[in-house]
Amino acid sequence: MRLVLASIALVVAIGWSVGISARDPVTTTATSVTPVADLIHQEASRLVDDGVVRGISVGFLDLEAGDRVVGHFGEPEGGAAYGIASVSKIFLAMVASQLVAEGKLDLETPLADVLPDFSLRRPHPASPPITVRHLLTHTSGLSRDRIAGMQSHCVLDDRYLLSHFAEHHQSLPAGYRHAYSNPGIELLGYALEEVSGQAFTDLVADRILRPMALGSTSYSDDEPLGLPRAPSYMPGSGEPVPEPPIRYTAAGGLTSTADDLLDVVEMLLSDGLSRGTRVLDRDAVEAMFRHQNRDVALDTDVMMGLAWFLEDLPEPYRGRLVHHGGGSIMLNAMTMLAPEYGMAAVVLAATAGSYPAVDGLARQILFAALEARTGEPPRDQLAQDPAPEAWSADRRAEARGRFATASEILEIGDRDGRLVVRTGDAVHLARTFDDASFSYSDAFRLHVRQVGEERILFLTGPAGTQPIGRETSEPLAVPGAWLRAQGEYRLTGTCPEGEVVFYERIRLHVRDNVLRASLHLGPMPASIFGVTAMHNVLIPRGDDVAVMAGFGRYPGEAVYLETAPDGATVVSFAGLRFTASR
Repeated sequence: MRLVLASIALVVAIGWSVGISARDPVTTTATSVTPVADLIHQEASRLVDDGVVRGISVGFLDLEAGDRVVGHFGEPEGGAAYGIASVSKIFLAMVASQLVAEGKLDLETPLADVLPDFSLRRPHPASPPITVRHLLTHTSGLSRDRIAGMQSHCVLDDRYLLSHFAEHHQSLPAGYRHAYSNPGIELLGYALEEVSGQAFTDLVADRILRPMALGSTSYSDDEPLGLPRAPSYMPGSGEPVPEPPIRYTAAGGLTSTADDLLDVVEMLLSDGLSRGTRVLDRDAVEAMFRHQNRDVALDTDVMMGLAWFLEDLPEPYRGRLVHHGGGSIMLNAMTMLAPEYGMAAVVLAATAGSYPAVDGLARQILFAALEARTGEPPRDQLAQDPAPEAWSADRRAEARGRFATASEILEIGDRDGRLVVRTGDAVHLARTFDDASFSYSDAFRLHVRQVGEERILFLTGPAGTQPIGRETSEPLAVPGAWLRAQGEYRLTGTCPEGEVVFYERIRLHVRDNVLRASLHLGPMPASIFGVTAMHNVLIPRGDDVAVMAGFGRYPGEAVYLETAPDGATVVSFAGLRFTASR
């Protein structure tokens, strides 16, 4: 039982409790936790009432005040265990940090030294060896997101990713840019098995789950968790919609609860101690939360710890937000900490499209708690707009170039003393500013920067500053094999037991002398994301391979042309195979 700090009537009415876990006998008063408890009740109830989620579990922890809040809203009554998707990666990071502290692993060790069966069909020619640090900071250059079999009922071969990458192209040089990679994390899970001599699930159970008594956290669908597993829903659906399991154990395979995840973040906020048991060294926790990709030139607005994402807290607060979210088709989770204040929030839901709400609620909770602690609300950090400036001919010449972005070729040139940007057939007069940026839209600004031996085009907008394209030679010749391959291809070879069909077809076509691929989403992803297709510029690298341009969802990802035994043309991408429509 928990020490309930709200009235009995309120608990019965909304089905939640606020207080301190019985295994942590700290006493507190209702006044210290009420503002956050009220916010959780109000906002979580609203998300259920508005149909954003069918059920949601929320947790909050404040070590200084001794407050611990756990609430469940909606279905099923009484709470549930949720698939936490990529929040599972923090468990891998903890085990990896333990092995580093024990001297069994080094962050600079090449993956191939630990995992000798690992190889790539086409390593990137500019890449150094992929290290453990690259994998933990998502700078390995390996394929970025979904690949074949990731979310399905397929029975996969043991360590099937090794055979996948033996036929795969390295998308980017290691250490070149942050590009979130589920396969990279899964490979690191294989490497931890090699170092420890244990299966990955046993490794996590022996080192994290059992020492911390996390009885509602498991990789197994068959293991009893003390709570029902939350059913998953599409928005507006009255019936649960079964979602195929995530087959990547290390990258996304755990089921857990808000209570158990609060225990994990409490341990991390307590310098690695869990109710008197040391789980991690203090130095290991500090390393996980330290900015690890500071020297990666293209990671302008991405700060990574070891698996964890980092953000500076807004003024007037000090320190950082440390967080990791998780999202599949319908599972959404967020674990977020403010280490300098000893606070954390956990939010779990299982309704498609609810990730923004889950992330937003975690932030609302922590900022409300920080405001209650300090008496000051967070302040918006408004960037100073640059002043307009008429550029000289030399300044305009420095910006000129042809840049391949994910979806378009941008040509930056000079016309009658003005900077111009050509996109396809359209020519835009650009405004120029005194910070060397330029723009043809109120929504963003562009600037060109030399990074190593490349010229990179960056975009600054509401989400910060990100690279969007590399300078490319002119013209982009399209080989005859790709010209002949134009047409539509449909997904084939999916798992017969069912697989989430993220892309159901791909169309190759040439427009403005540029090779392009249109990836058409399956019905379920299309309904969630509100788009039916993603469009990518392809850069041919030969008659049988091209790579996706720019820095979009699949930067540098290889697209292959193959011929099937029956003579049909096949396009393969991220392990997915598409056969020419007849």
